[in-house]
Order: sequence, then structure tokens, then C-alpha cells
Amino acid sequence: MIRNIIFDWSGVINDNAQTTFCTAMAVLKRFGIDKTMTFDEFKKAWRIPYMRFYNLFIPTLTDEQQRPIYREAYARCPKPKAYQGMLEFLRDCRAAGIKLYVVSSDPENHIKREIHEYGMDGLFEEVFFEVHDKLDTIQAVARRYSMSYEDSIFISDSDYEIGVGRQAGIKSAGVAWGAYAEERLKVAQPDYIFRNMNDLYTLIKE
Repeated sequence: MIRNIIFDWSGVINDNAQTTFCTAMAVLKRFGIDKTMTFDEFKKAWRIPYMRFYNLFIPTLTDEQQRPIYREAYARCPKPKAYQGMLEFLRDCRAAGIKLYVVSSDPENHIKREIHEYGMDGLFEEVFFEVHDKLDTIQAVARRYSMSYEDSIFISDSDYEIGVGRQAGIKSAGVAWGAYAEERLKVAQPDYIFRNMNDLYTLIKE
């Protein structure tokens, strides 16, 4: 039975695929890469951790250099929103006694504001911000709360992070509504692929 769920934020709880696309293009342009890319092309090229994507085009760019540009562009790009049905799912998880966590690369002020706007205050045990490569953090969370493969899962929208869940010793799942095509998720061999909100409810019913 699943007792703990660790969520990625962007592309899993909040629908920010277009925001990520807009922001990434703005970052590249700011550093002199005027890249014309369709959204579908972006979904095929996007990488997690995100610096793997930027370094495809700007090998010397550092996380410290891109972060202020990201924050500036994020404010101008389409505003993300929670996926339909996500708030109800999180509340149902809490009612079922499942503990919820977030490990995200997003800035603290973005996530705190969005949690409040989405009506999700008080639903998460802990929220971790600005985590570029999530393996160390998820391993630490799993150890701190004695999580095991049988009772815990990390849910992401990327093929790379499916592997992170596995390395942390817990189940992993990919959501097909994020920035990654389902075909890429399948290659990573997650325990689950969730295609819609109804699929998520299998975690409560197990």
C-alpha cells in the first residue's frame, strides 16, 4: 500500500509546459541563441536536470547565470495552473492517510505562491525548492521518513527522474501530461505511467 508520495511540481501538479517552453526560449535568446523551435520539438529536446538542456546550446552556461534570467522570463510567460482534478486528488490522498511531499527545481516564491493560489495550503508534509538534481534530496527524504519500495513513490514527468526514484529505492511513475512524450517515459521503465487523473487513483485503491 502506498503511504508516501513525493511529487515533482512542474508538469505534475501544475500545468506549466507552455510556461517552461516560453521561459526556456527566453533564456536561450538572452544568452545569444535565437533558437526557433516548435513546442513539439521542445518536448523532444527538453532535459532534466534542466541545465542539460541549456548546455546543449550553451556549454559554458552555469545554473547561477541562468536563474535570474529564468525568474525574469517566468514572470512574463503564460501563467501556469493546477491540472484539473489535482486538488481533489491531493485531498483524497490526505483523507486516506497518505503523506505528500514535493521536491522541485522551481524557485521558492513561485511554488509558495502557486500552492496558495491552488488552495493546497497544508496538504504537504514538506516542500523542497530549487533542487537542480533531485537524487540526493529524495534519498534523504526517503531515509528520514523510513520510506520503502513497497510504500512510497516518486512521481515526475521526465524520463531522467524516473531513474532517480529507482535509485532512491522507492517506486517511480511518469505522468504523460507533462513536458515529456509518453514514449520517452516508457524507455525509462517506470513502475507506472499515469495518463490522466483517474489513473492516479490506483495509488489510493492499492
